[in-house]
Amino acid sequence: MHFSDAIDAIAKVAPDDFSSLSEVLSPELIDTCLEQAGVATLRKRRLPLDMVVWAVVGMAMFRHIPMGQIVNHLDILLPGKRPFVAPSAVVQARQRLGVEPVKRVFAQTQALWHRQTPHPHWCGLTLLGVDGVVWRTPDSPENQAAFARTRNAQGDASYPQVRMVCQMELTSHLTC
Repeated sequence: MHFSDAIDAIAKVAPDDFSSLSEVLSPELIDTCLEQAGVATLRKRRLPLDMVVWAVVGMAMFRHIPMGQIVNHLDILLPGKRPFVAPSAVVQARQRLGVEPVKRVFAQTQALWHRQTPHPHWCGLTLLGVDGVVWRTPDSPENQAAFARTRNAQGDASYPQVRMVCQMELTSHLTC
């Protein structure tokens, strides 16, 4: 699937029609990422970890909807006595999942889409763009040590800042 097709599929998705995302993000890829990260559901739970990954994707896409509602809406729960899951169960499931599997899903999906995307060329060179962004960080001793504060005539800024410059492919906007 080309990246533009993937974006079109995602744009058509509504919380009650989340199944079309499986065309873009395969369940096999999710299982592989969970295995590589060394994360597994050891006992039978109503919200297994592979389904938690789908919930995280849903939370990223539908940020205005509470996470418990997304899980209930996506119908990713295994059968049980109650038709809905408590919001605290979703939080606990996200904590069990951790960060590493989600990072792996992102990285492998990005790499797959990057390989499948026809890249524009000019005079034999791949066309890339460069963009930058500045994020404010919380004012903490750790951030102060890691990130700089901007300075002007009045003094230092009130918070440390992270500056990022990225190079991206022009057709898909995937970072290189």
